[in-house]
Amino acid sequence: MFDIKDMTRFMNEAYGKFAAFEPAAGKEFFRTFGEINERFARIGLKAAEETVDVTAKWARDNIRLAGKLATVPEKPVEYVKLVNEVISGEVDIASENVALLAEQARKAQMEAVEVMLEAGKAMREEAVKATEKAAAEVTEVANKATRATKPAKAATKAA
Repeated sequence: MFDIKDMTRFMNEAYGKFAAFEPAAGKEFFRTFGEINERFARIGLKAAEETVDVTAKWARDNIRLAGKLATVPEKPVEYVKLVNEVISGEVDIASENVALLAEQARKAQMEAVEVMLEAGKAMREEAVKATEKAAAEVTEVANKATRATKPAKAATKAA
C-alpha cells in the first residue's frame, strides 16, 4: 500500500534529482507537482461531497417510503397495493440516484482528464525549454572549445 513514507521518499528522490542539476528547476517541479495535486484533491473532494448529498437524499427517500409500510391497512389487497407502491417507488428512486451518481463520476473523470492533459502540456513545454537551454549551453561550450583550439593550432603551424 502506498503511504506517506513512500510519498515522502518519492518526493525526496525526485526533488533531489532535479535539485542536483538546477535548484530552480527542483523548486519549479515541486510547485507544479503541488498545484496538480491540489487540483486532483479538489476534484475528489467535490465528487465525494456530491456523492454524500445524493446518498443521503436516497436514504431519506427510502426511509420515507418504508414508513408507508408501518401502517397496515385493514384488507390484505390494500397491503399488497401498498407494497407494490413502495417497491415501485424504490425502483424509481434507485434509477434516479444511480443516474445522478454516474453523472457525478463522469464529470469528475472529465475534470481529472483535463488536469492530466494540462499537466502533460506544461511538462512538454518545460521539457522543450530545458532542451533548448541545454542545447544552447552545449553549443556555447563547443564554440568556446573551438575558439580555444584555433590559436593552439595556429601556434603549432607557425612553429
